[in-house]
Amino acid sequence: MSRVVYSNGEDVTWLDHEGVVRRTDKAVLFKLPGGEERWVPKSLIVDQGEDLVGIQKWWCEKNGIKGDW
Repeated sequence: MSRVVYSNGEDVTWLDHEGVVRRTDKAVLFKLPGGEERWVPKSLIVDQGEDLVGIQKWWCEKNGIKGDW
């Protein structure tokens, strides 16, 4: 599995995504590079763009998503 993950060194980790697969009242399912899909709680999304999503760093670390910088 290959995906690009960035961290700004603060409290946000930036994750590349290829789009939103599904939304619920509480979470967003992102399609990640390589075909993986990942649910992210809406309450932890700091910023969301067309191909990047900013997620609170503590949640990323807890779920094995680490930043490159």
